[in-house]
Amino acid sequence: MKQLVVWAGCVVFLSVLAGCQSPAGNNSGVEVIIEDGGEFPQSLAGTWKAQASKWQITLAPDGNIVSLVNAIGSSMVIAEGGVFEDGHVEGTFLGFVFGPCYTNYNPATRELGVTITLDDFYMQLPDEVFEAGMKYHITGPVSKDSSRWDAKLSVYIFPKGRRSTEPNLVGPQQILVFNKVEDIQPEPPKNQ
Repeated sequence: MKQLVVWAGCVVFLSVLAGCQSPAGNNSGVEVIIEDGGEFPQSLAGTWKAQASKWQITLAPDGNIVSLVNAIGSSMVIAEGGVFEDGHVEGTFLGFVFGPCYTNYNPATRELGVTITLDDFYMQLPDEVFEAGMKYHITGPVSKDSSRWDAKLSVYIFPKGRRSTEPNLVGPQQILVFNKVEDIQPEPPKNQ
């Protein structure tokens, strides 16, 4: 249990330092899954901000995860692919690469889910090295007017170099209430 608390502390430290700074790419790492095979609802596109947390998620009109701000306030842009940054103490640094990211939507239940995977964490601290992967899973129903999203947040850590490869749930699930603070309209079709 003590090790899990240390791991969680390292994740929080990493989250404080993280912010994607690499050149922009594309959203090919995000898979959008609609349960009935239909289109992602335009009413869900936009920026969702949590009421009592710094969490913020921006979804494109096609359901891609454009960006997010985590509980610590670190901004991440999925298309940038990851980050490598020097730490505040000489000889320290961190890096990670985004793994598979998903947006799921079930029209029958109005259940919206977002999964953000951070693969290949590597953090060099003054006295130790921290390596792991992490997954944020946020899911819950959206109001009929698409203005509120009542979600549960689960955070999992996948320690590297350990006997077990099973993910560890870090702390209890958190309840997050998101409000839609900005709409994103689809781009008009280009003239051919």
